[in-house]
Amino acid sequence: MRLVSDQSKQKIHRAKAWVRLKVPPGMRLVLGIALMIFGVFGFLPVLGF
Repeated sequence: MRLVSDQSKQKIHRAKAWVRLKVPPGMRLVLGIALMIFGVFGFLPVLGF
């Protein structure tokens, strides 16, 4: 179980580093807001994911 946790942490860290380097700040803001909105509505049965 620990190996899976370490691998997922590494993948998240690499993804965050890539986004910081490659995605412009304005787009990161829009992406962050969209992810928060989808997260809020994700628990609904119709939109659940």
